[in-house]
Amino acid sequence: MSQLLTIVRYCRGLAIFIPLLCAACGEISYYSQAIRGHAGIMRGRQPIEKLLALDTTSFESKERLKETLAIRNFASEVLFLPDNDSYRSFNELKRDYVVWNVFAAPEFSTELITWCFPITGCLPYRGYFNKNSALEYARGLEVLGHDVYVGGVSAYSTLGWFADPVLDTMLIHGMTWAARIIFHELAHQKLYIQDDTELNEAFADTVANIGVEKWLQHTRQNAEYESFQEQLVREADFHALIMEYRDKYQKLYASDRPVNEKRQGKEELHRDMHQKYQRLKIKWGNHSEYDAWFSTGPNNAHIGTITTYRDLAPLLKKLYLANDSDIRRFYEAVQLLTGCEREERRIFLGNIHSGLSCLRTYKP
Repeated sequence: MSQLLTIVRYCRGLAIFIPLLCAACGEISYYSQAIRGHAGIMRGRQPIEKLLALDTTSFESKERLKETLAIRNFASEVLFLPDNDSYRSFNELKRDYVVWNVFAAPEFSTELITWCFPITGCLPYRGYFNKNSALEYARGLEVLGHDVYVGGVSAYSTLGWFADPVLDTMLIHGMTWAARIIFHELAHQKLYIQDDTELNEAFADTVANIGVEKWLQHTRQNAEYESFQEQLVREADFHALIMEYRDKYQKLYASDRPVNEKRQGKEELHRDMHQKYQRLKIKWGNHSEYDAWFSTGPNNAHIGTITTYRDLAPLLKKLYLANDSDIRRFYEAVQLLTGCEREERRIFLGNIHSGLSCLRTYKP
């Protein structure tokens, strides 16, 4: 998801008020780049149906676009995700990522720093359409002593306020990956809770994974299905590794050890975690998909991105199974959680058979 909704919600059809909005927020350059970047994405999109009818569209591109439309239709018809114009158009950006997000955490904490915006609430990142701008902002945070991570993003959602297009950045890693992104972003349109990034992302990930499994089964892509299951195992292993060391970092940071000893201990944990990752790779048959993650750190911001985005996913999968793997009942159950306070949601997800007054009529 992206804080771009903040901008588009306030500036949609109200360009005359943009300078006032930006001045009020005190970050003219940041909001300006976001508005320009998003407007460029919207201007460059073309309906997929139109591209399919053009003789100039290559056969390979047509095949990918046809499958993209089939995935988009499957999202609404089978997964009951919003049926609108999102992901029915295409824009070729000819770059690796559409946005670069800046994450930061204090030197001795794995909790991500948040930035707050209207509508979207507080988010643990800031998004930039230009990589150099993201790196420049990151350097400023590093000067303040924070651990920083800049990560490229293949797609973002405006939560249905705009008809978000399919981007070539979403197709780089194949159609299974593209399906996962489309399902994920449409899930944000289905449900979004202000100030609860962990639940929003875990919900979208859960829906995306369920959707990909159903899609691959529906299209009888048996080899892809097996490959995806293996990928989910690696993701679970990686998340367990990060959680294990997150707890070790937190114990170190909460100790009374002098600052220089904490820094030394932090480096030792970095090395230990990397060595354990190397052993995991052997178990995975030398899959190296997380090498890049380790190559630039890791640091507290790296760790925070994994725990923030993945902690609640196993609990939401459990909630899905508790609702007889019925996707519509699952949506209803999560929707009822929106009436709860943040901590109440976590208590319930930790024990889905516990009663909470905020759930009222929900019965698992």
